[in-house]
Amino acid sequence: TYNFITPFIPDLKGGAFYFPVAYFVLGGIIDQYRARWKETKIKKSIGVFAILFLCMLLLTIYGRMYQNVIGGYYNVAGVNYDCVLVLVSVICLYALFQKINIKNFFVLRCIKAVGQNTLGIYLLHIPVGYFINRLINIPKNVFVYAILYSVAALCISLIFTVILKRIPLLRNLLKI
Repeated sequence: TYNFITPFIPDLKGGAFYFPVAYFVLGGIIDQYRARWKETKIKKSIGVFAILFLCMLLLTIYGRMYQNVIGGYYNVAGVNYDCVLVLVSVICLYALFQKINIKNFFVLRCIKAVGQNTLGIYLLHIPVGYFINRLINIPKNVFVYAILYSVAALCISLIFTVILKRIPLLRNLLKI
């Protein structure tokens, strides 16, 4: 896949640090068009969803081809930050989520809890995922297990973050 970030932001640290900067800048640029996206018609939303589906389908096909050729596990989350298909998917998701209006109190509370603890979840999800993999042997190619694993890692990371925020020294480190 083509690396769209490197021509604009040089890779100074070996690849791990320029992706967040690029997506942060992209978010600022895209946010300027938020009002326009909220006013889009249903037909445009269907087109955005179709583009999103096509990008995800192509990424899945690419990952499966990679697995068949290389014979190893394809790390979708760690490999595709610089892929144009991921960039387009992120923009499409942003455009689609601008139109959502949630009124369910429980869902709003869950979103608020995750939003207030995003930094802690981000910092803890890797070690939590590591321990989940150590405790439970999860098949690599089963979609349902992947979803359950993701939800479990998110929930456990959220619980640990809430607990760690009760410690005075860590409270300010995990606040956004």
